Amino acid sequence: MEMMMKAAYVEIVAIKPWTRWGEGLKDVAGYQRDFVRRLIESPKLSGRVLDIGCGGNLLESLLPLAGKCGSLDGVDPAESVWSHPFLTRRWQGILEASDIPAATYDVAYAFNVLEHIGEPAKFFEKVALILKPGGVFWGLTQNAGHLFPKLSRLIELSGLKPMACRLIGTDNKENWQVNAYPAYYRCNSPQLVQSAIQGLPFQRVTFFYYPVLGWGGYFPRLLRWVPDGYDVILGARVPKRFLMFFVRLEKAG
Repeated sequence: MEMMMKAAYVEIVAIKPWTRWGEGLKDVAGYQRDFVRRLIESPKLSGRVLDIGCGGNLLESLLPLAGKCGSLDGVDPAESVWSHPFLTRRWQGILEASDIPAATYDVAYAFNVLEHIGEPAKFFEKVALILKPGGVFWGLTQNAGHLFPKLSRLIELSGLKPMACRLIGTDNKENWQVNAYPAYYRCNSPQLVQSAIQGLPFQRVTFFYYPVLGWGGYFPRLLRWVPDGYDVILGARVPKRFLMFFVRLEKAG
């Protein structure tokens, strides 16, 4: 079930994929399938597509995109971008500093990348530049209104992230991993995104909130009552406190 609120060109959608607690615990990766489904349903996916922060391969959750894009290109700071098996063209580095030509892409997406953007205005300025008129950007990250990014940022600022990497794991899992890139959480609320895109040629903006349970895997066993209690009170009940946050930006035609 989806609840939609409209204000000018902005839409806010609360996605409610389950009604029972047990259903949510059994499907902690449902948000990934929902995000990919929305990408696949985009009529422009048959054109040129850019994966921002693509790494060296498609994540398992993104594999349904294989063969659905007219052509898939990628940009990523890691050297592994050069061995990515699904890309037609590739750039090593961050999007903002890349020489990707203007008005090139019908669709661009960033999967668990927005939390690492240090200068949102520059990032979205580049997104607007590389999209064709009518092109669409999709982004997925953790919601600023949820407890998780607040705790994550606190760990980052306190210098405890290396310890978290050792305790939780780094790049050997797709879920519940800690990566080495700094996390700033500056693009994960409607207010932050709208501030960053002010003056840019986006004609329609949509924000989605999606609830996710089971994130206690980031916690020591004795402290997992903290995320469970949070979800009971807010995280699975109040849309603005849901864990995941999607962004859809449509460039003016």
